[in-house]
Amino acid sequence: MGARGIAAALAAVAGAVTARAQTCPAPAGAAPSLRAATASARHAFLAGALARERHRGRWWNLGWGWGFVAATAGQAAVGAAIDEDSALCRACQFVGAGKSAIGVVATWVLYPVRVRAVAPRAAPTCADVAAAERALADAAASERVPWLRHAEGIALNAAGVVYLGLAHDEWRNGLIGAAVGVAVGELRLWSRPRGAIAALRAYRAGRLAPARATNWHVSPTFGGAAGFVVTGTF
Repeated sequence: MGARGIAAALAAVAGAVTARAQTCPAPAGAAPSLRAATASARHAFLAGALARERHRGRWWNLGWGWGFVAATAGQAAVGAAIDEDSALCRACQFVGAGKSAIGVVATWVLYPVRVRAVAPRAAPTCADVAAAERALADAAASERVPWLRHAEGIALNAAGVVYLGLAHDEWRNGLIGAAVGVAVGELRLWSRPRGAIAALRAYRAGRLAPARATNWHVSPTFGGAAGFVVTGTF
């Protein structure tokens, strides 16, 4: 290798080392330790957190979405197969199917967990860090559950009770269905992944060292018998 080749190689190595040691502006309110961290360390933390939450969010979306699809189809099929005066309450089955269908829309269309992955980079720029910061902030916002979501589920089930009671005189079955519906809805909301929220808090505090987190989530399962599956890391 000639002198020019050696010089070019040394320049490339020096550039990579400089890029890895580069520091970038930190978000407002961030800890001083984050401002002192290198762009490489910050980007590696952000990319890792986003990759983990993308996986968790994907399975939460799939589990609850397909669970509600199965519940919708199952209740509609039962309602279509039984008589009007059946003890299973034909109208209750169709109301339950309707509520489950709304659950599908809420999970897959209105309020899915949305996490954008960020590709790891050996020598990230400040623009790369800023883009990853926005992605983590967006993921954390997607995971938050405002009180209005709880109120929506309660209102939906209350409407089902009123309809079944007034139109079909099925107050008892309506209340039972509402109790089950509220319980399932709350389980769905409380099982929503929250890792991005915790990661964003740790990032802004400058805690970039990888830590083994305790995470759990619940999703419905349908096979030989319907139920719920709980998974987690400890």
